[in-house]
Amino acid sequence: MDRACVIIERQLVQLTRLVDDLVEVSRTTTGWVRLRLERVTIHEILSRALETTQPLIEQRRHKVSVSLGEDLIWIHGDASRLEQAMVNLLANAAKYTDEGSAIALSVEVEETYCVVRLKDSGVGIIPELLPHIYELFTQAERSLARSRGGLGIGLALVKRIVEMHDGIIAVHSVLNEGTEFVIRLPIATSSAKLDLPVTESGIESSTALRILVVDDNVDTAESRRCWWECSGMP
Repeated sequence: MDRACVIIERQLVQLTRLVDDLVEVSRTTTGWVRLRLERVTIHEILSRALETTQPLIEQRRHKVSVSLGEDLIWIHGDASRLEQAMVNLLANAAKYTDEGSAIALSVEVEETYCVVRLKDSGVGIIPELLPHIYELFTQAERSLARSRGGLGIGLALVKRIVEMHDGIIAVHSVLNEGTEFVIRLPIATSSAKLDLPVTESGIESSTALRILVVDDNVDTAESRRCWWECSGMP
């Protein structure tokens, strides 16, 4: 009985994470997410992301080298959303790299961009799948996610968050050698506007929308309604 309870609890936690990811992707891709823009340093965002993923990194005994530079780099962005994107990338690097391997995180300035590089020495990605890694539920991520309990939506969420900040994300990967993700975000300028919530289109929506939930299972429909309400959807 105790073993059964442990299994149920573990699966419940996993399902909760999967639902969280699905809701986040749905809100982000349909414009429900509003950015809370502020002037923040990339160092603060990365430090928080490293703190969040530290237990997983320690569990897998990885060696992480961090090079953030001495000078603070300021950007305009939603700190929590950018942290979410970095956590996804760091977690992927930790999961898909053999235990006790090396992970490198660095930051530099290139012209008007803050450039974040995250490189691991993991399993890599098959070349023909690289163009599809940001697509929802594609084989590109599913091939990695099946054994890790994922749905293949993490990178899609990362890409969307980066693009909402007028940024660019690129990837270079060699099978069985490792993967490097490079994120470029515009450096803050004094003329940039602050604290302007935006939707996907960049314009705050003033029209209330309704969501119709249809399911042959009443409990499932009710739970979805409650979940969306708790997530801030009307």
